[in-house]
Amino acid sequence: MKNKIALAASCTALLFSGCSQMEAPQPEAEVEVIDLVIEPDETRVQFAATENTAPFEWSSGDQIAVHLSQSSPAKSIYDVVTVTPGSSTNTATYLCSTTSKLQRDKYAIYPADIKDDSNYGNSTLKVMLPTSYNIVGKATTWSPVPMIAQNGPSVNPLVFRQLGGLLRIRCDNVPKNTKTITVTLDKGVTGSFTVSNPTTTAPSISAGTSSSTVTFTISDNTTGITAAQNEIYLNIPLPKGTYTSAAVVCKNASETVTKTYTTKTFSVVVDRKTGIKLHCSE
Repeated sequence: MKNKIALAASCTALLFSGCSQMEAPQPEAEVEVIDLVIEPDETRVQFAATENTAPFEWSSGDQIAVHLSQSSPAKSIYDVVTVTPGSSTNTATYLCSTTSKLQRDKYAIYPADIKDDSNYGNSTLKVMLPTSYNIVGKATTWSPVPMIAQNGPSVNPLVFRQLGGLLRIRCDNVPKNTKTITVTLDKGVTGSFTVSNPTTTAPSISAGTSSSTVTFTISDNTTGITAAQNEIYLNIPLPKGTYTSAAVVCKNASETVTKTYTTKTFSVVVDRKTGIKLHCSE
């Protein structure tokens, strides 16, 4: 059964000025409810072997970026919209306001902050994966895997599909006063990525060949955690690729290392909707 998500975004109307002192009339705005569908097999990441799945959940404050454009005068923008979660974890709502000139097209992207602002209107879709994340409390166990949906003025519903997989790390024995936790992987998982096959049912991004580091900052306390903790979860979106190592290091607010976990070595092929689950204790 399909999981339908009704969304709606507010798109700022554009003002058009003519050659005279009189302001040209604005196109009348049209408001519609757009259904978003996440197919059942797209709602979670399946970890290797017997590990659990990572379910996707809409949360309060989640945002999507919806591409809009017009031909005269030429204009392309991403409209960033905050969704309102629905009664179940995979439903949400947003209202979309467009005009006869400014219309939905190309793609919608989740989460909104991975949109590439230099990529407006281009036929090649790019996304930006961040180098840092914030942790509140013990982080989260939800899946932040990037997704895109094909978009257009008459496309309804929009079908969101994942671009890659997920690395989930559980950290135990995290020392008191730890402020940041860094994860260094043998592949490139941050920066700009070109989406392959964006108009198909299997869009994807591929990992870079160089190693990369992702930093998690504990944001609910300026000096770091106030006592040693277990079960701090770190979630990192993974582009497609073969991964072989992960090094995890804890630091305090002065950037002094408080703990270095034993480097994890493995060989796992990550594709769309697949992942790696690690447990770091010592």
